[in-house]
Amino acid sequence: MDRFINLNAFAARLTTLSAQPPHTALEPHPTFDYSLYAIWTLRSALEDPVLASSAAATANTLAAAVWWLYAADPLWAMTARERRFERKVAAPGSSQGVNPDWRGFNRDRFDLWLNRMRDLVASDGMRESEDTRQVVRQALERMEGVARN
Repeated sequence: MDRFINLNAFAARLTTLSAQPPHTALEPHPTFDYSLYAIWTLRSALEDPVLASSAAATANTLAAAVWWLYAADPLWAMTARERRFERKVAAPGSSQGVNPDWRGFNRDRFDLWLNRMRDLVASDGMRESEDTRQVVRQALERMEGVARN
């Protein structure tokens, strides 16, 4: 579980680093942009959540949280520009039905993620440790912060 979370944290930090200038016209997509991995992790945790009591759900939730802790600014920028990916690699989770507009980042998807994080923080049923709950709260604060600005 820790390896999965740490890998996501590392990818989030690289994505943040790649979002910082300078970029050239020859390299429009920075080398260390792992934002597609963010989509996959957020989709697993927040669009297709597994049973709330499972270790996989805890790992997915923490992995989603670290993306917002370490890469909130570039993820929000991609949301604001509605960054899309080719084909269906960034399609919505199966619990969302068929939505052809969800091929990447967009405000509707962000709002779903934000509301799901709020639900997790507010839920009395969140059985994770207090440390896990704190990480999710901090991620929610980052999400709300970037959305306000």
